[in-house]
Amino acid sequence: MLTYRRLLVLGTTLFLAGTVSGIVAAQSGAPGLLSHRAVYSMSKHIGSTASDITGVSGRLEITFEVACDGWRIEQYIGFRLYSSEGAGLEQVAQLSGWESTDGSDFWFSTRSYEGQELVEELSGVARLGGPDGTGETHYAKPVKEVKPLPAGTIFPARHLADLIAAARSGKQHLTRTVFDGSTLDSPYEITAFIGAERAPGDQDVPELVSKTRSWFFRLAYFKVAALEPSPEFEMSAVLYENGVAGEMVYDYGDFSIDLKLRELEALPVQECVQ
Repeated sequence: MLTYRRLLVLGTTLFLAGTVSGIVAAQSGAPGLLSHRAVYSMSKHIGSTASDITGVSGRLEITFEVACDGWRIEQYIGFRLYSSEGAGLEQVAQLSGWESTDGSDFWFSTRSYEGQELVEELSGVARLGGPDGTGETHYAKPVKEVKPLPAGTIFPARHLADLIAAARSGKQHLTRTVFDGSTLDSPYEITAFIGAERAPGDQDVPELVSKTRSWFFRLAYFKVAALEPSPEFEMSAVLYENGVAGEMVYDYGDFSIDLKLRELEALPVQECVQ
């Protein structure tokens, strides 16, 4: 089982993709994409039964921008777990990614810290385009090596574009194999269960999303070709049609973390020559 730290890094990749759910529409000239900066607070979910964890505090910050040749995202997540023995060391993860508009290339970099110590660093580029739909990941760190990607693998922007398209069409579930560069276990097979459309009008959310329809998603992350049927990680999220992720819950079975959208700021959209 992955540690809470690695699972939290994994969980943030939904935001990475969630913020770009309108990328396909934006590239076709349709409205919908919101370049933005969002900040989320973290707290222990009411109903968690884990006896060894009494609380959690922290924040997730996302800056998302659209470029003419793809999209770029920077993420920061910092949190601290509390137990009966007191506060644990602060856990920090910094992620960055760039995906080409055609979905063939994905550059990634992830750094994870425990206190002031760098405990994990991943970087490299993943490329698709094999004649049978396969691809390769060329790691620069932690060691230089090449790993194959199975046929049908996609990257985060394509994944969320598929999710939003499925929600719009009324589908209730979708399964994809997704490489996100968050851990060495990537890619994952992600099964999403999609709830009914939520009408605009929620007064308890930022104005930038209050007039936008949304859907409730439940996602389960499985290792590819895993022998055990149980997921490595699950999460639920409200995703708005303009690409902003609303409230989230990271679910580890006996322990869950709430993420609340606290700040949302629109960023300028880059003008591209047609």
